[in-house]
Amino acid sequence: MSEASAVAEVVADQLEALLKATNYDGAKLLLQPVQPVDAAEAIGSLPRTLQALAFRLLPKDEAIEVYEYLEPHRAAEPVGAAALRRGVGAGGGDVPR
Repeated sequence: MSEASAVAEVVADQLEALLKATNYDGAKLLLQPVQPVDAAEAIGSLPRTLQALAFRLLPKDEAIEVYEYLEPHRAAEPVGAAALRRGVGAGGGDVPR
């Protein structure tokens, strides 16, 4: 396992726990220092509903960059695309900022 994969795995585990606990502020703080490639791997490993929540917590520019790093089959799924179309990080939606 590469160092990047190890980082993504740890982030994914923590992110999933925070999102399931509806600790959106904690999840947002967790993602702030994470490189987009690692965030993409972590978010891509989450269940689809949690992926959408995670994307909503990212600033719009960062969400787009993270989305571009997703594996092709994950990027093609409608959840990520729908989150981006709704204006990720733009203040809309039902996920607290």
